[in-house]
Amino acid sequence: MNKLFLFLSIFVPVLAHAQSVYYCKDGAGRQIVTDQPCSVHGSSTVQVRQPNSYVPLSGGGGLTDAERNTAAQYKQRDALEDANIQVQRQQARQVVNQQAVQNDARCRQLENDRVSIKNQQRQNSTDWLSERLRLVNDEIYRLNCKTM
Repeated sequence: MNKLFLFLSIFVPVLAHAQSVYYCKDGAGRQIVTDQPCSVHGSSTVQVRQPNSYVPLSGGGGLTDAERNTAAQYKQRDALEDANIQVQRQQARQVVNQQAVQNDARCRQLENDRVSIKNQQRQNSTDWLSERLRLVNDEIYRLNCKTM
């Protein structure tokens, strides 16, 4: 049956030019699909199909009014969803931009703190200043700040 399906899937596009399709069975019981009469192959005819008996793949007749209305509703709904998604994306971009501005300002402040701590350590190094510098460096790393 799979071979028949494979043969039909290859052969059916060629059938657009054929007059009739003959389904035959040979002496061994195998099914043959051909555009020539079965007697040419020495087999018996199972079925003959004329081209006008095939259902067109495209539907051909178009859509009914109800189908057009449904399609228009789907199209309108899709347009509204697309517009909502665009608004959400724009809002998300604004939030990300605001966060980036705040992050840049925080990074500048941390860099200033780091420079100040290092200057204080040059004068008088203490454990408190070392710990504070470590915390500032950790925060710079956490925020992924670019060092200046």
